[in-house]
Amino acid sequence: MEDDEHMAIEMLNELDLSLDDVVIGVAASGKTPFTISAIRHANQKGVWTCGIANNKNTPLVKEATLGIVLDTGPEVLTGSTRLKAGTAQKLALNRISTGAMVLSGKVIENLMVDVTPKNSKLKQRCIRIVRELTNATEEEARHELERCNWNTRCVVERLREGARR
Repeated sequence: MEDDEHMAIEMLNELDLSLDDVVIGVAASGKTPFTISAIRHANQKGVWTCGIANNKNTPLVKEATLGIVLDTGPEVLTGSTRLKAGTAQKLALNRISTGAMVLSGKVIENLMVDVTPKNSKLKQRCIRIVRELTNATEEEARHELERCNWNTRCVVERLREGARR
């Protein structure tokens, strides 16, 4: 798959990219044909692109709108890019996605409020978020979350607005 340039284009076409999208390509070597093809195709559509590689002066870094080099040096085990390179890539992607969540308004103070609670653990997280941001009791938080179909943002805004009155 990583050598299949056409598959990258097909996959991007299925996404129906728009100018509001960003395509991020990640390849430790910076030379993976699939990733470069995806970035090139997105560029041709006018989509903003970012290429992340662990080597300098690579086709991926040069092709992208923004090229990021995570210079981790040689791997401890030659060819095992899941160690230093993979860890650095994961950290970079975590920072990018966290920044995107903040910029898109999915965070209040330092808490992710647009959580979709699909299990009991996430429901407990929503309750904790509501309690922390509004000083509601656990019972109040749960009751309001149930009323708002577990929409944490809605509950926080409603309780904060009620507290201002």
